[in-house]
Amino acid sequence: MVNVKDVDRMRREMQAIEDDIANAEKGKAALEDKVWEVEAKLVTKLEELERHADQCNQALKKLKPTVAFQYMIDSKGSSPAEMLGTGYKTVLKPALLAHAEEKKKDLSLKS
Repeated sequence: MVNVKDVDRMRREMQAIEDDIANAEKGKAALEDKVWEVEAKLVTKLEELERHADQCNQALKKLKPTVAFQYMIDSKGSSPAEMLGTGYKTVLKPALLAHAEEKKKDLSLKS
């Protein structure tokens, strides 16, 4: 048998559950808003990184290094090395150092 006290207790418990659900939904909405905000910032940063990569690629074309190298941004990467690749260390840096040495030799011969 259900008495009046049990009905009142169940009503309070039901209200507490409804309040918890409402609070959880508010929290979920706040988290979704935060996710949208962070995603928008990430997109902006990725676009900025792609612009910088294009600028670097244009500067590389002007330098005319002895190796063909171009920055290609991998947006799926989770670290700078994954996003930029390791070619800038293994291919580009030695080529730029050799290019700099060549320019130094040319300048010393002209002097």
